[in-house]
Amino acid sequence: MVLLVGTETCWSAGLDGTLISCDRVAGLRENGNGLWYSGTARRFAGNIPSRAAPDGTPLGISEVEPASIPDITAARIHALPALYKAATDGLPSLAGLGYQGAGIGIHTPTHDRLLRGLRALGERAAAHLEQRWRVLQHVTLSPAHIGAITQAALVLDRASGLLFASQPAGRWLARRRRPFG
Repeated sequence: MVLLVGTETCWSAGLDGTLISCDRVAGLRENGNGLWYSGTARRFAGNIPSRAAPDGTPLGISEVEPASIPDITAARIHALPALYKAATDGLPSLAGLGYQGAGIGIHTPTHDRLLRGLRALGERAAAHLEQRWRVLQHVTLSPAHIGAITQAALVLDRASGLLFASQPAGRWLARRRRPFG
């Protein structure tokens, strides 16, 4: 019951970033490394910040940033201004550990199991898009086009009516009954 209340009223959006892999190098950084190379993932990719509703439905996909740019920097450019408005209205947002220090109303739960379970719904939205649309699993065009491709996939997903058509997320969490950790 607590999870159902949490998904309906306690927070406004989930913030998550995902890497969409690509195979082209489109620039160099000052130190000579590839601009689109992610040292953490050890691959060339584009970093896409995304916002998800409390039930796991994607609210929006931002423009692409090179993978060498950290999640927090990409979110400050594209996603955080919209979330600050909700935070001033009393609705905080949940985000991953990469967003620590993002500012007012952006919470990064680490030890609270309930909040981690709710934040997983935000991650589910980006994962759904990436797994459903094969074009998002590896982009062979210029990395600068990854944002437009992802936004088009979101529009097509909404238009098809297949996005999370089965059950509300609250029932999915209640059915899960698996210990966190």
